[in-house]
Amino acid sequence: MPSRPFLATLACLVSSYASGNDAEPGIQPMQVEGSARWGTITDLKEPHYPPSLTGTGAKVFIDISGRVLWSRELDEVDYTPGSEAAKAMLAPMRVVLPYWRFRPPLDSRCQPSGVPIKTRVSFDFSTDPPSLSTRTPDEVKRTRTINTVTRVDPVFPRDMAYRGWQGFTYARVTIDAAGNVTDVLAIPYPKRPDADLTPFADSTIHALRQWKFNPDAEGKGDRLACWEVIYRLESPPKERRRR
Repeated sequence: MPSRPFLATLACLVSSYASGNDAEPGIQPMQVEGSARWGTITDLKEPHYPPSLTGTGAKVFIDISGRVLWSRELDEVDYTPGSEAAKAMLAPMRVVLPYWRFRPPLDSRCQPSGVPIKTRVSFDFSTDPPSLSTRTPDEVKRTRTINTVTRVDPVFPRDMAYRGWQGFTYARVTIDAAGNVTDVLAIPYPKRPDADLTPFADSTIHALRQWKFNPDAEGKGDRLACWEVIYRLESPPKERRRR
């Protein structure tokens, strides 16, 4: 039986939620403990705006609540329109919400906690075209700064690529006063009874243990940071047929 060709294009996306402000571009800080009950939206798609509201100048909102899954999708969704007019936006929002992505509240191990979140989505029909905005509470910022000094990118496990498996890994990093990583806890998702995704966790741990951070100027001991590594397979470009 011929061996399966190795997928040429592998992507490991690394995003951090540090317990402090990370000045590195593309790295967004997020607290480790006491996550806000409202989720932060990372990706959204605008809904279709019904003719019954377009051009009316109305300003309406819908409160959306649910639980953020490890995949950043919102589950157990509940919609609460703020007015009778806002009900016209319920059907359009149900269509696009599966495309929205949220940052999950994390527990003390930097794992998705399943804590219910709530966000308000407002629509302004006084503009042309109508505009959409979202409101989430400000997150509690920690004062101890964590900056990345040296980074080593995780490597996509070859055996996982052969199987065509992808995954998320949520990791908690313990950093000592000198900026060295002393411990990494990494758990892969999705949790499947028919698949062992441990190689994703192993690759994450191996990479993060080599990271270096700024020393703690305050000298208050260990700092904690959360990192999420997304292991994603991308289809290689199709070759053009020769004539």
